[in-house]
Amino acid sequence: MKTNLIALNTIQRCNLDCSYCSTSYLRRSKKKPLSLDEKKAVIKGCKELGYSMISLSGSGEPMLDKDFLQLVKFILKEGLAVMVVTNGTLLNPKYAKIFFKNKVRIIFKLNSLDPEISDTMAGRRDSYSWVKYKTWIIPRGLKYLLDLGYPNIGDCRGIKPLQVQSVITRLNYKGLPGIARFCKENRIRFFVEDLIPVNGIKGIILSKDEYAWLYRHLKHELGLRFAIHQKKVGCTLGLNPIIDVNGDILTCYTRGTKVGNIRTEPLQHLFERCARIKHNDSLRWYEGLTNKFKTCPGRKYFRQN
Repeated sequence: MKTNLIALNTIQRCNLDCSYCSTSYLRRSKKKPLSLDEKKAVIKGCKELGYSMISLSGSGEPMLDKDFLQLVKFILKEGLAVMVVTNGTLLNPKYAKIFFKNKVRIIFKLNSLDPEISDTMAGRRDSYSWVKYKTWIIPRGLKYLLDLGYPNIGDCRGIKPLQVQSVITRLNYKGLPGIARFCKENRIRFFVEDLIPVNGIKGIILSKDEYAWLYRHLKHELGLRFAIHQKKVGCTLGLNPIIDVNGDILTCYTRGTKVGNIRTEPLQHLFERCARIKHNDSLRWYEGLTNKFKTCPGRKYFRQN
């Protein structure tokens, strides 16, 4: 799969403690993080290799990074597009205005419009500040973006300006059609992700009947095209790598196969090796999965059951 998106993990800390988190293993390891100059060099290298968008994301909340705004501005200065994957708890009017002005693509993680369920999944009390927006009660950070008219920015290289991502669990699945309805009304792209079977989450993975209920209701809210898209086993990153906080090149957030490190090898060699590994791995993972109603993260679980 060809895509010009590169994911750059910027920090190993998070202000939430989601029990289902599939990247917490990356935070538990002690790594020497890349300096700001090293991150800038990586961004320049990605540009030279033809990549056009950098996603600031990873094993923590990127907006906790002290270099966060400097990185955003540097990426934009290099003529590249920026995507930020965030839980939205740190979004304030200043950040929202900078994002809007510079057409930063936002993936806002929102698992429930019920504050109690949201806190349970986030592992923190009062994890979000909730406010009224039209007829809805939503996180304050999301309202900041909508008040600016975020969906009106327009697509950037085929990517919607504002997207909401929800993780499917037994705790929240009955509320996901409501989030879908909210997104449809406000022209936000909505997508769901399956759980990775990390320790302790087995009891919140949906049964086949519960999955059938969920997708039937999501299809009702968003249409057949959405439902078909959710069956695909593609990956947003395609064959491209993930650059971890210490410069390790990973093939995937959930499997974390290490390819090498940018401090010891040229970026182009590492990216080419990663693409070969991901291509071969994708062929194995794809086998027998075309009829599953699952996106990429759910594949491991459904190969085991």
